[in-house]
Amino acid sequence: MMRQVISVFFICATILYAKAVPPRCTRADIKKLNSTVIHSKSELTEAFNSKLQVIKNDIKSELANEIGNLSDKLTNEINQNEEKLKIDVNIVNAEVLKVNNKLDQIKNDIKGELNDEIDQLTGSINQKFDDLNKKLIEAFNSTLVQMKSAIKTELTVEINQNEDKLNGLKTQLTKTTNELSDCACERKRQRSLIYYAGPYIYTFAAAKAYCKSKGHKIATPAQIQAAFDLGMSECNWGWVEDGSLRSPQQMPFTNNWCGKRGLNTWLNYDQLKKRGVYCATNPGP
Repeated sequence: MMRQVISVFFICATILYAKAVPPRCTRADIKKLNSTVIHSKSELTEAFNSKLQVIKNDIKSELANEIGNLSDKLTNEINQNEEKLKIDVNIVNAEVLKVNNKLDQIKNDIKGELNDEIDQLTGSINQKFDDLNKKLIEAFNSTLVQMKSAIKTELTVEINQNEDKLNGLKTQLTKTTNELSDCACERKRQRSLIYYAGPYIYTFAAAKAYCKSKGHKIATPAQIQAAFDLGMSECNWGWVEDGSLRSPQQMPFTNNWCGKRGLNTWLNYDQLKKRGVYCATNPGP
């Protein structure tokens, strides 16, 4: 078939390029030639693909064989190396075991030596500690005795001084107590010189007459002030000498019935109204 195509091709070429000879190829010949070329191309392609597939298969087969041989070779080498490695590992393990045993023996020897030294050091330290403890106790006891003696001396001096001060304070307290007692008695006596008479039954004139009937005088504002200063307290209004009213109150009452704290005073009170009276048993100030 290939030869036919080539023959036709040369024939056409001869026809086309021959100048002296008129062309003999018709359209039918060209169409036939194209059909032949297309068919030949298809056959060539099929032949090429077939040959290519054969070559591929041959290459795959050869590669598979090579890979298989290489795999077997590698497997053998790996197995040989594993056996050798096992032998080497056993040797290494044996050597490691020997080294570990030697290390254990060295450790035990060192441990025994260290224990002996520790025991010796412990005994020496305990002895030194006991000696030091005894010395510290002796020094502490000696210092404590000295401190006790010094403190006792200081306390004795201070106690004697405080005792003298206490005796002086006792004397002063006794004197002050007596004075306060005398003062309280005097205040009470002075306060009793002013007294209140009631209830509210005296006009101012009747109040003066009442005090006079008792041999006394109606109290002056100064006398009632002095009595209040000495502690007099009376919840009643009473006449005094100037015609005013007084009510001495030491403590206030919540309802202010007796007035606020102090000497309550009511000036310009109607002298015809009736109230109590404050009389004085001595002339006073």
